[in-house]
Amino acid sequence: MIWNDEPPLVLGCHHKTGSVLLTQFMDRVGSRFTQKLRLSKIVNGSPVDRKAPLSAILNHYQNPDCYINLWFEHEIDVAPDSIRLLHFVRHPVKWVRSAYLYHKKGAPSDSVRWLDRRVFRLKEEQVSYCEVLNRVDSATGLAAEAIRSFPEIIGTALVARTSSCLTHRQQVSLEQLHDSTKLKPARSSLNSRSSICR
Repeated sequence: MIWNDEPPLVLGCHHKTGSVLLTQFMDRVGSRFTQKLRLSKIVNGSPVDRKAPLSAILNHYQNPDCYINLWFEHEIDVAPDSIRLLHFVRHPVKWVRSAYLYHKKGAPSDSVRWLDRRVFRLKEEQVSYCEVLNRVDSATGLAAEAIRSFPEIIGTALVARTSSCLTHRQQVSLEQLHDSTKLKPARSSLNSRSSICR
């Protein structure tokens, strides 16, 4: 239970929309951050959790003070004032381009090596996803990545749509962080009705 009677903090992002940033943030300032906000029960969700409604996830983990998922595609089906949401988003075109370049390099930081599995057929040869991206022209590779990324992009859109009624919600886009080293969120993506961290 949160000692300061604040609603649970929910931190979510998606592959290629801030997962590295959120991981580095928690690694570097996580302990100070959790002490300041008095968070005692922190849960790191898994990719398996990502499609379940948020209410079911919070219930499953017995109402944590903070829930983090780097594969956040939960429908936000909780009361408007029952959570504080920080959601990392990214423009779909930039997301696809970044994913294409990352997967073409072999996804060096991925521990699950799905893109090495030779499940594709290209010119009568079994090839991996990484090999496909490296053998086709960039337009075809980008199209393939757009198709592969589509379910995740739809998941991001679901979170954005279903979280719009939350009282305590902030969306941060990677474009905002790139455009301003001072981290000044654009008005269009900041719900200024309240502060996430008070």
